[in-house]
Amino acid sequence: MTRQEHLNWCKKRALDILKTGNVGEAGASFLSDMGKHEETARGHEITGALIMRELMHGNKESMKKCIEGFN
Repeated sequence: MTRQEHLNWCKKRALDILKTGNVGEAGASFLSDMGKHEETARGHEITGALIMRELMHGNKESMKKCIEGFN
């Protein structure tokens, strides 16, 4: 699987969870899945910091923008 395919998979899973309203689980899923591919795991600390910042807001729309903004 390419980096882009994996990233798209991570986003889809997290956004599907986010639709249920569970901001924390969506963020945790995205962060966990990003760590499962060599190329998306690079910079994992930065990804984690961004996700944690959004979790502190606890805002569904804010988390959605954060996840969708990863490239």
